[in-house]
Amino acid sequence: MRKPSKRSTILAAVIWIISLILAFRIPPSSSFIWLPDALLLLGFYPLFISTKSPWLWFIFGLIDTFVGFMLLIVRSAPKEELVRLHVLEINAHMQSYHPYYVWTIIGILSTIIGLAQLQFRLFVWLYGCLMRRKQNR
Repeated sequence: MRKPSKRSTILAAVIWIISLILAFRIPPSSSFIWLPDALLLLGFYPLFISTKSPWLWFIFGLIDTFVGFMLLIVRSAPKEELVRLHVLEINAHMQSYHPYYVWTIIGILSTIIGLAQLQFRLFVWLYGCLMRRKQNR
């Protein structure tokens, strides 16, 4: 795995800073509440592109998809159980500030990108093995 370039690192940091600023500026009732989480997650993309590692895309996508499904599951948790565990306020915050669909969509997209890159690399490796085998005959 290559080290991320300076340009991609700066771009990722700028995207993350914009995400943090928007997280404190956009109210939870706004239709744009998904934007800070989306920018936070998309801020990793310049780093992944510059490192050229399909495993990073794949693992990142799986983790984001998992977080999205957990947010969806917690959304339907019984209120009595949340009160008993003293996490009702936390659940309300998570549901109003972190939409599950952002995490799920970006996670699935990242997983698909990672799988496509892994398949391409596997194809190139197998093709190279086949060519070397033909040359040795």
